[in-house]
Amino acid sequence: MDWGVDTMIGYPVLNAEETFDLLDEEGIKFIEIAYEHFRGLDREGQDRLAEKIRDRLNTTSLKPIQMHAIFGSVNAELASTDKNTVERALEKIFRWIDYCRMLEAEVLVVHPAIADPNIGFRSLDTYKYSLEVNVRIFNRILRYAHERGILIAVENTLERVFGCKAGDLLSLIENVKYDNIGVCIDTGHLSVNHLDISTFIETTKKYLIATHIHDNYGIRDLHNPPLMGRIEWREVIESFEKVNYNKPLVMEVRGTNNIQGIVNKIRLCKLVGENLFSS
Repeated sequence: MDWGVDTMIGYPVLNAEETFDLLDEEGIKFIEIAYEHFRGLDREGQDRLAEKIRDRLNTTSLKPIQMHAIFGSVNAELASTDKNTVERALEKIFRWIDYCRMLEAEVLVVHPAIADPNIGFRSLDTYKYSLEVNVRIFNRILRYAHERGILIAVENTLERVFGCKAGDLLSLIENVKYDNIGVCIDTGHLSVNHLDISTFIETTKKYLIATHIHDNYGIRDLHNPPLMGRIEWREVIESFEKVNYNKPLVMEVRGTNNIQGIVNKIRLCKLVGENLFSS
């Protein structure tokens, strides 16, 4: 199977352009463009950075196959009961769709909207409300993305809320009006939540269009390279092969506090990709 690396691996020691240059020098082909590069910048700064990334990518052999949208407080804002807050949050997601198009990445990874857990007397009420909110929000997102030729991959969440399980994502996909939607499987999130990765792959196989591949010990979301945690990777790879997943597996590995450490992590990802994923 083909494989790639998320550019988060250079953050925060290297800026986006330096990260791209290093990945290119190390012979990496496929990448996901991380949100972390944009974190802390204002609107104009984010726009300028997207243009710089476009220009730098044109000087490398890297192929961006997916991009990560803004996430964090924006996901709660998308589920706000205040209309103006929702519109401002949607504008941010729309902007990332535009960046994705500019950078010629086919898929934008988006986290679900996270509703206030205090809404509803019963857990079932909260679930129903969360589904309704996400269907409404993603119909807006999908329409904007459809008009620009972008696929939206909804990622399973680390938080134990709507979106952490396969059934949540399938309910969302089956209830929206547009078909430019799929699933991004995050293996690390599934591990922390003690959910079976192979079952998730089999359940969502029809809709899998993006991956965040990383490892941990089932306690914290460490973003370790594969084989540095509790996940049984042979079983996971066999599951991807069983469902005929044909896109590169993207390793979403966290960087470190020095350049040599980042180089070592990239080389470790390369070893994993060439010897585990490609075997």
